[in-house]
Amino acid sequence: MSSFLSKSSFISGQQCEKLLWFLGHNYEPSQDLDDGAKDRLKVGEQVGNMAKKLFPNGTEIDFNFKDINLMIKQTAEAIDSEKPIYEATFLSEDIIVRVDLMVNGEKDGICMRSSHLQV
Repeated sequence: MSSFLSKSSFISGQQCEKLLWFLGHNYEPSQDLDDGAKDRLKVGEQVGNMAKKLFPNGTEIDFNFKDINLMIKQTAEAIDSEKPIYEATFLSEDIIVRVDLMVNGEKDGICMRSSHLQV
């Protein structure tokens, strides 16, 4: 089975190895999200929406943990269309990688960060 490592879980692992282990083993949090976490999620959604406005008419690869191969196939098809791709998905050495934004079939992705944009 492939591992899924998001940017946020990678950063969490840099701060606390035990937290990364819990995230990797799908342990449910013992507490509900606090207001700060909810705000960060909301800002992340706003940044994604801004990317779609800056690079319109693209293809979004919906997250489907039960069918990673479908996400990879949809990404390959979207690359052929040369439209922007939101959340392009790749698999390399059993590691799943999701790229925030790919434009014009470029090999390089764009990481959308709230710290880089005004929302």
